[in-house]
Amino acid sequence: NYERHDLPKISQPVIDTLEFARNLYPEYKRHGLGPLTKRFGVALDHHHMANYDAEATGRLLFIFIKDVAEKHGVTDLARLNIDLISPDSYKKARIKHATIYVKNQVGLKNIFKLVSLSNTKYFEGVPRIPRTVLDAHREGLILGSACSEGEVFDAVVSQGVDAAVEVAKYYDFIEVMPPAIYASLIAKEQVKDMEELQTIIKSL
Repeated sequence: NYERHDLPKISQPVIDTLEFARNLYPEYKRHGLGPLTKRFGVALDHHHMANYDAEATGRLLFIFIKDVAEKHGVTDLARLNIDLISPDSYKKARIKHATIYVKNQVGLKNIFKLVSLSNTKYFEGVPRIPRTVLDAHREGLILGSACSEGEVFDAVVSQGVDAAVEVAKYYDFIEVMPPAIYASLIAKEQVKDMEELQTIIKSL
């Protein structure tokens, strides 16, 4: 986290090569660095060493950019999230938690619909609700940012406060849990210590 170490904020566009590969090659069963380098003949020496992994990822990215232009006609980075999303991309997407409250009869009808869809049509290991589906049934609902598994808290930890502010605009209210709820993040080394955790909580 650059902000955490008082480093300049990165303003350049960022591409998640894993999600890029998943949507560009949905027919592949595995989209990890190892399987993709083998498939495309990219050298990967000393796997899991950052500099070698970064070089291999960069070489794969050039292949992805060439393929997306030739196969999908996408030459503008801004169009990737619009023109390249596969209908079943939700199946492998990272799950983010949210809290949903009902405020009226319309909301009650919509929450029943969302629960049904998440447990049938969009069930993939666990119940899921794609954001487009949530948006289509959001009337009468109040949406909260949830716990450390929510995208607002994740944005604070991984991208900084400014990014989290933009993410938070999607929600009706921001939730702050007791510090003990977030303590596992210290064990996972996502947060340095309890002092840093308290700082993150205050920023919410």
